Amino acid sequence: MGLRTCGVIGISAGELAARLNSVSGVDRSLKVEEVLESPAELVHGIGLLIRQLSFSAPAPTASEVAEIVESPACHLLIAREETAIVGTLTLVVFRIPTGVRALFEDVVVDE
Repeated sequence: MGLRTCGVIGISAGELAARLNSVSGVDRSLKVEEVLESPAELVHGIGLLIRQLSFSAPAPTASEVAEIVESPACHLLIAREETAIVGTLTLVVFRIPTGVRALFEDVVVDE
């Protein structure tokens, strides 16, 4: 599995996940990782989290999650506790006339 780079922050999304995993005081059973493929269990877990974020937004389909994962502008990160997906966020990186910008979107932590 290869890692994609987030040029705006100068590190790969995988390295960002590794740095988040090493923050002191963080429960060591919690692991953050970049999603590089979209198996069914991942699509299901993200769907459960998105329903906590918005009651009106439908859960993303497998093809929609794959589109996010394959997009060069998006970096989908998930947090796992053991094997359960307990959090997600999408890092969106894009260029505008004044430079490169990044936004965190759809940040959800399991209730």
